[in-house]
Amino acid sequence: PQKRSAILMATSCVILQEISAQKQEMALLKPTPSPSTMNKEYNILGSPITEGISIFSACKDRIKNLDKSIESWIACKNIDEIIVVDWNSKQKINYQNPKIKIARVDSEKWAITRSFNLAARLCSKSKMCKLDADYVIEEDFFCCHPLNENVFYAGDWRLARTENEKYLNGFLYLNRKNFIKANGYNERLQKYGFDDADIKQRLFRLGIKCLDVNLDKITHIKHSDQHRTHNYH
Repeated sequence: PQKRSAILMATSCVILQEISAQKQEMALLKPTPSPSTMNKEYNILGSPITEGISIFSACKDRIKNLDKSIESWIACKNIDEIIVVDWNSKQKINYQNPKIKIARVDSEKWAITRSFNLAARLCSKSKMCKLDADYVIEEDFFCCHPLNENVFYAGDWRLARTENEKYLNGFLYLNRKNFIKANGYNERLQKYGFDDADIKQRLFRLGIKCLDVNLDKITHIKHSDQHRTHNYH
């Protein structure tokens, strides 16, 4: 049978703050190819993919952590845009910064892989960095992680120097083309854990080399396991 992509559009319940309802509806239509655009790529809103770095994340009711994290993301050199999917948080996520774009999903149960796939599909840059809402990065983070199409960076719990660093296992930084080739996150995996290992294995099978994230340049905000798994109950 034909392989089904793990990336689902899930756009019917998305509200992008800076786009009117009419514009959003039109943007979701696939652009009509012309001789000048045949080789161009677009995100799901019809924006062309250009060179640069996107941070993408997703969050449900963990805004205090996100506030701390996003401050470090904004300060980071070389960042072109930050995509955050607000998955039905009780308090709507809102940041007044031109680099930050918020998409909100209403009336749906938290699904980690669906939320991050949606955030990824909204990115409009050639390089994408997946950061959890509780990841803080240093200002020179991307200067210390040069990227090309043959490699990707990921966290590895086995290299953690402390118990808290094990939770950096979900970090991922790669070329957008490789994310699409790997079919994104597996949406059959909807509970906490294994989604990160799964996509890494599929990237391996594509012949893309995994490099370890520099643990001196990224930090996990410490919190309880109950806080971490609250949305899955």
